[in-house]
Amino acid sequence: MRKIWNKGHRIRASDKHLVYHFSIGTLLFIFVAVLLLLNMKQLMRTDWEHFSLLENGLTLSPYNFITILIA
Repeated sequence: MRKIWNKGHRIRASDKHLVYHFSIGTLLFIFVAVLLLLNMKQLMRTDWEHFSLLENGLTLSPYNFITILIA
């Protein structure tokens, strides 16, 4: 009898590279999403047409550090 559903290749324990890349990619996506959500108010207030880090200087507040630690 012929198989109807081909399950494809199984992920083996030796495929650590695939597992690591999936884990790192997922964690990086979650980190960026949380960081953007926590700083949404500040990002919406920023005037992006006249924004320049060289002119304004990089302002790091305690709130920025806390959101990075939370994320």
